[in-house]
Amino acid sequence: MHVSPCDRLSCVVLQLREMKMTFRRFLLLSMSTLLLAGAWQAKADTNSEQGPPPIRRLFGVELGTRVTEYEALGQGIVEAGLGTPEWIQPIEPPEKNDLFDRYEAIYNPETLEVYQISAKRSMSKAQCRSIIPILYQEIIKKYQGYKILQSEEYVVVDWRRGGYGLFPYQIQCVSDELRIWVFDENARGEHVKNNKNRSPISPSGL
Repeated sequence: MHVSPCDRLSCVVLQLREMKMTFRRFLLLSMSTLLLAGAWQAKADTNSEQGPPPIRRLFGVELGTRVTEYEALGQGIVEAGLGTPEWIQPIEPPEKNDLFDRYEAIYNPETLEVYQISAKRSMSKAQCRSIIPILYQEIIKKYQGYKILQSEEYVVVDWRRGGYGLFPYQIQCVSDELRIWVFDENARGEHVKNNKNRSPISPSGL
């Protein structure tokens, strides 16, 4: 009987059970899985005058798609953003990763288009800081040609030429969580322009 090879995430889970990996090894393998899954669309063209392409996909979720394309987990919420409310929908992504256990699509309520993909996992600040150097080593191997910066609490990836402001791809220790997010800078700007005066009473707004 032919047995299909396990998908990458299933292999991670199987190895965790059979080998009883340490927390450090578990995080390293999970992060490798995350990066390899997106490597096809994030590989930089070092000969291009345009620079490396934007990273637009995480966990099988694509920036610019409609939030209704993904499985919602409960009711969406609205939070105060940087001067503009943010409409956030917890989702079950097509491609989960053991490194994270909560996933969100942040979208423009006018168009329902996703402009940011986020994920989180609770852990102590000490644990989070201890794995940032590991994640950095994986990222510099997978995102060659991109600008990559590291501190004790974050790793950021930037593909913009002369970019400023928020970095569009970040892995960061925030409070007692490890977080990752990627966003479309232009689409986020459109959201701010269109919704800065919108009342955040419900996910639909007013």
